[in-house]
Amino acid sequence: MDHLNKHNYFSKTFELFEKDGRTPLDLSDTTVRYIIKKSKSDADSEALLPVKEYVHPDTNILLFEYTALETADLLPGTYIQALKLFRDNHKDEEVWVDTLRIEEGVFHG
Repeated sequence: MDHLNKHNYFSKTFELFEKDGRTPLDLSDTTVRYIIKKSKSDADSEALLPVKEYVHPDTNILLFEYTALETADLLPGTYIQALKLFRDNHKDEEVWVDTLRIEEGVFHG
């Protein structure tokens, strides 16, 4: 579980590998999306924050960032975060899911 304080910068980094755990995953034919939503069953279009994505990245290390302004309107609670791969050959997959705890933080207005 990750934690995010409202009104604060938040980032999540992923390093993706082939099934052998050593070979960097080739993402040159892939759109990679990081999504935060209320529940796993919600549509991706119902994301709480703008969906961040890389289209055909040339690296297997991806950084997804949200500004303090983007996190300001979040309500405290526990939510779902996911990393999804949308391949050009239509073999899409969700490769990672976890919970995200959003907290009020020290400074709130």
